[in-house]
Amino acid sequence: MKKSRRGFLKNLAQGSAVVAVSGVSNVFGARSYKRIIGANDRIHMAVIGCNSRGEAMAPIFAKQANTEVNFICDVDEKARQKGINAVVKVGKEAPKVKMISVKLY
Repeated sequence: MKKSRRGFLKNLAQGSAVVAVSGVSNVFGARSYKRIIGANDRIHMAVIGCNSRGEAMAPIFAKQANTEVNFICDVDEKARQKGINAVVKVGKEAPKVKMISVKLY
């Protein structure tokens, strides 16, 4: 879909008007800006290898402020489940699972 400059400016003006009018409410107030976390202030983690050390480190990473364990990676299904359980036990959302494939030559 090709946009014209006029359409872009119209959408920009409408969006600015909505933000200006809603900015008066508490939703977009100055206090709410304290809760906004920038992209550089949040750390996304992947734990690779969850049998021993990985299982121990996953909950430590998950407990840190502004840190999320997004992926658990391991070849062993039991080890992956250990890593997931360790993160969920801390009270965080269950991470996604990535299967690591190993090629033997």
